[in-house]
Amino acid sequence: AESLPDAVVVFRAEGNIVWCNRLAQHLLGFHWPEDSGQPISNLIRTPDFIKYLNKKDFSEPLEMRSPLNVERMLELRIVPYTEGEHLMVVRDVSQLK
Repeated sequence: AESLPDAVVVFRAEGNIVWCNRLAQHLLGFHWPEDSGQPISNLIRTPDFIKYLNKKDFSEPLEMRSPLNVERMLELRIVPYTEGEHLMVVRDVSQLK
């Protein structure tokens, strides 16, 4: 997962972060392993993300500005991972806009 071109975050159904790769640190500002166990909503505080997370309907991706750089547009996809966990894949789509 470290070699993927996307940021990857694994979090529990209640929102606590289990793992993230280096690109998640770069795109989202996560600090690993210090952020292990933190609620993902404490680290990504944008209203659109909080609404997306609380709705729990991940059938469509979410586009939002990077919390670190408003010039950067990110696409987030959340899918079931293991029992009680979700996998979030974040891609920088700035060049596509």
